[in-house]
Amino acid sequence: MREPLNKQHFEKSFLNIMEPISKIFISYHHFCKSEVCSLATDIKSLGYEVWFDDELSGGQNWWNRILKSIRECDIFVFAISKESLDSFTCKLEYKYAQELKNKFYQF
Repeated sequence: MREPLNKQHFEKSFLNIMEPISKIFISYHHFCKSEVCSLATDIKSLGYEVWFDDELSGGQNWWNRILKSIRECDIFVFAISKESLDSFTCKLEYKYAQELKNKFYQF
């Protein structure tokens, strides 16, 4: 079982980031949804705004909403699992965030 996040520990990961951090995007595979929900709850409790796709609806509107959220985030969190590393959608999200030069945090 994962321990809850500590704000000081979480923020130490971003010491080289000079601008304020408020919006965090989490990319994950739906097989890890319970762990990601727990992570999102912990991050929110530290005072950050978290976005992750908790509605698996698909379609163009869904994808546009994901891309918009990646563009607007300060930190892109990639929840690493075998499934997310093999996921076409997770790879697209990761690549898009890289192209935007988003800051990354891997979990």
